Amino acid sequence: MSAPHSGWAGSGPPTLTYLGRRALRFWRGAAVIFVVVVAGGVAFARVTWQPYRSEAVLMFDQSLPRDMGAFDPQQAGGRIKEMLYGTERVRNVVTKFDLFPEYSTPRAIEEVKKRLEFDVQPGGTYQVSYIGFSPQQAQGVLRE
Repeated sequence: MSAPHSGWAGSGPPTLTYLGRRALRFWRGAAVIFVVVVAGGVAFARVTWQPYRSEAVLMFDQSLPRDMGAFDPQQAGGRIKEMLYGTERVRNVVTKFDLFPEYSTPRAIEEVKKRLEFDVQPGGTYQVSYIGFSPQQAQGVLRE
């Protein structure tokens, strides 16, 4: 009878000891591959655009006296949306924050309008949001 064989010569499945010794022989290569993959992931995350969303909720005080009868949140929302998306107002924001300098002014205005969102909420509240390239930019544009 022969002694048990610790290696793998095709006679049976490899043992854990044999596999462990083989893995230890190539640890440097595995470490290099690991570092390259992690560094690539970090570089990819830093290069790709991370959107930042700033939101505000506007409330209409329904206790104020009304000259025109009953308060209609949809109608008031339409007027607020017209003011918000007004070309002159958006042009001033594009100029002030130097948004989309690679585009012409009309196209930059359209890009800002695409990133603006306006929603009429129940109870006379309105939600406004802007998606920017940094937290400061998103908050500044929304504030304007």
